[in-house]
Amino acid sequence: MPEIRDAVYGDIFLTETEARIIDTPEFQRLRRLYQLPMVHYVFPGATHTRFAHSLGVLHLASEIAKNIKREITQDEMRYLKIAALLDDIAEPPFYLVFRESREGEIFRRLEWELKQEAVRRICERVNRSVKEKLDPEIILSIMEAQNPTYDYYFLNQIIASELGADKIDYLHRDSYMCGVTYGLVDFRILHEFQLEGNELVLKKEAIPLADSIFHSLFRMKYNVYDHKMARSSVCLVKKAFEIALNKRRESLENFLKELMVLDDFEFLQTLEKIEDRSNYQFIKRLKNRDFFKLAYSIEAFSLKDILIAEHINNMKDKKSEIETEISQRTQCPVYLDFIPIKSVPTTPLDVRINADKRSLSESPILKGWYGEKSMEQWKLFIFSEPEDKEKVTEICDDYFGYFEIGRKTLPKKPLKIFGDLYRFIEQKEISKDIQMTLRNKILKLSSNELRTLRILVEEGKATATEISKVSGRQRATESALLNLLVDKELVSKENLGKSVVFAPNPIVSDLIRKWALPLN
Repeated sequence: MPEIRDAVYGDIFLTETEARIIDTPEFQRLRRLYQLPMVHYVFPGATHTRFAHSLGVLHLASEIAKNIKREITQDEMRYLKIAALLDDIAEPPFYLVFRESREGEIFRRLEWELKQEAVRRICERVNRSVKEKLDPEIILSIMEAQNPTYDYYFLNQIIASELGADKIDYLHRDSYMCGVTYGLVDFRILHEFQLEGNELVLKKEAIPLADSIFHSLFRMKYNVYDHKMARSSVCLVKKAFEIALNKRRESLENFLKELMVLDDFEFLQTLEKIEDRSNYQFIKRLKNRDFFKLAYSIEAFSLKDILIAEHINNMKDKKSEIETEISQRTQCPVYLDFIPIKSVPTTPLDVRINADKRSLSESPILKGWYGEKSMEQWKLFIFSEPEDKEKVTEICDDYFGYFEIGRKTLPKKPLKIFGDLYRFIEQKEISKDIQMTLRNKILKLSSNELRTLRILVEEGKATATEISKVSGRQRATESALLNLLVDKELVSKENLGKSVVFAPNPIVSDLIRKWALPLN
């Protein structure tokens, strides 16, 4: 039985068919694709390839399948391992550049088309020399089975779910090869799956392990994948990529397909030849590690409110406008890099908690990773040429300092593009001030005043007579108390003929309900 010694798992044993697949030109191309093509400029050990990752996914997928408490047929195991092995067969060189480009939707469609073509070619070639023939349509069906209506759904989940073999391998392998401990995985997770019909379900005992994996994923993303210099290298390749696409706009899809089947070295050579010579050669700069410098960053942890990160992130489509405006103010070229919040969605996974089955995103311990915790990794980087860094930093500090904690209250020159966001923040700050003022007034009320106010909040609108029927006090007493609350700007009053109707300030109503302030 053929075997390969892997740096992470030791010996990985292969069938004859799997060994033949590995020997095809399509699979050998994966040797020339870095798993982290940008990160190795920062972490020199991160030179592992898609080839090694694919072997790791095969190994982990088979381990998960063996540990499931239901007999998996020989055919299911055979096709599971081959689908795992070929999961990245159509991965393009410098994949982030494709996924984050304006042509992202075209890229995703072409990627699936190229994957279909590659799987069929490989099967045709391998079937000439093996007894047990491969059916490429079964392999593609496993790759495509992203909801429970598909026959091979649980096999897809083993490979591509939120805690599948693909994610576990790249997280653990990337951490190991980078020489950091952020992403190391507790492999007990491989034993914590069960089959329910056609669906893979996580056992409740594995929830802490899943939480640990998500925590590792976001730590790796924050500290490794989104390292400032790694992202600076992304900007260089993106610039050359954009120039190339603009020059081949008339035959864009064909050109994208040509680029997507290249390896890393061929891709860079192609861009370098097409790149506009009137610009500084971006690919040459990449090769020499002559990167843009980080002049300024806005990071979620330093913001007054996580909502600000969401608002700024939603302006990704205005990236070129923001770049232009900052460039005009600084008189220097600048490059904005919006860090993607989450990776490409994967096949979802449910967890069994006693009699209930729910998605991981609804589990009390894990749901934070799908919401606010995922926003905590958010960053916006502003890069400049090395000689312009100090100037850009100084001006950006003035423009963007408004958003950050601990900044001095200096007059700002807000960017027009962020006008709505500045107004949103100002209104929120004003609202906070008003809330605190009214809350302090409420807390200083006498017990009688507070009881009257609470009754009025419950009624919505009322006269002194109506309040007195609830409180059991004299109408004149309630009228005096209500007028005191009007003087303190907690309540408003309106004359309607012979009646005087009182109503609580809407913010006061919210505070009373939110803090459940006592009546006494």
